[in-house]
Amino acid sequence: IFSTANSGSTWSQVGGIVRSTELLEEAGGLFGHAVSIAASTTTTPMRIAAGAPSSSISFQALNVGYVYTFEYDGTNWVPMVSPSFFTGEINSFSGASLDFNANGKTLV
Repeated sequence: IFSTANSGSTWSQVGGIVRSTELLEEAGGLFGHAVSIAASTTTTPMRIAAGAPSSSISFQALNVGYVYTFEYDGTNWVPMVSPSFFTGEINSFSGASLDFNANGKTLV
């Protein structure tokens, strides 16, 4: 995932490339299928949540899915928890759809 910002007539990359911790053989997990970005506020930094709904990392069950979360530290996107959310249920497709609330503190 690439994050960019517009400053007038120029687009610039913000931080480095946002990547999952998925192994190459898990590339079919669809990392980035759903993405939500929360703008920074006075109390929280800029955040990105990225879904990988077909991921099956560390599980023998298929399509468990994960949601990965990252915070921008002013230079790089740093994983908050890895992987962040998963249900463990077969075919639950966690991360197929997601969104932050306005202040970036709640993810649904």
